[in-house]
Amino acid sequence: MELSCSTCCIPDYDLDSALKLFASARYKYFEAFVTWTGAQLDVHKADKEEVKRKLAQYDLRPSSLNIENFVAEDEGKFQARLERQKRNIHWAIELGCGKINFKGGKRTEEDMRALIRGARELASYCENLPVELCLANHHGNRIEQIEDLDRVFSRIDHPKVGILVDIGHYHSSQVDIPALIREYAGKIKLVHTKDQIGSQSVPFGEGEIDNPGLLGLLHEVGYDGFVVVEIEVEDKENTPGYIKEGRGYLQSILETLP
Repeated sequence: MELSCSTCCIPDYDLDSALKLFASARYKYFEAFVTWTGAQLDVHKADKEEVKRKLAQYDLRPSSLNIENFVAEDEGKFQARLERQKRNIHWAIELGCGKINFKGGKRTEEDMRALIRGARELASYCENLPVELCLANHHGNRIEQIEDLDRVFSRIDHPKVGILVDIGHYHSSQVDIPALIREYAGKIKLVHTKDQIGSQSVPFGEGEIDNPGLLGLLHEVGYDGFVVVEIEVEDKENTPGYIKEGRGYLQSILETLP
């Protein structure tokens, strides 16, 4: 497994500041978003050559890209969203990024139907592209429980579509994470991890999440992809230090795996 760090940890940082921090913490990979963060990598807004220059300068590469989520909306907006997603998928490929993440909307039947339709459309579009689609869970989102995944995958059977196991959000939703990992082992394409007390992110090693056990189980079921570090603590001024310490903490766990 290889560590990456998410720009969600430092949403106010621009791309240069984020990359500088990740490089100083000895990460080789980072996760980006097309919206929300100051380091967003949206092809519709990016200076492509400048982005590539910065990645080369800091010797960093995106492990994964969060594109827009699928939500219930009228047909015109759905098609426009799909076209934006497709352009950002090609941008990710141009940057050497092979994992594309997306979520659904609220916990409504309309949003579930939009998510299933969107995942099908993107899977068909990506059939011959060097990317995998990672369906992400989120506390309070349309994918929150194991039963939500069961619903989606009863309607979608495509090798391009798998799951992003967001350990922190599954912890917040009180999901049996080991049971989920075992049930969906063959579909895990990406992992996010945190440490938390309840739903509050805390520095790694100070919370309730059994990262050694969960990373060991992921190794046991054959997962060998990226583990993306997420830290969204209350004392945000200490986040840079926690990012560096988190890498050391998690790397030490990975090095004990057989």
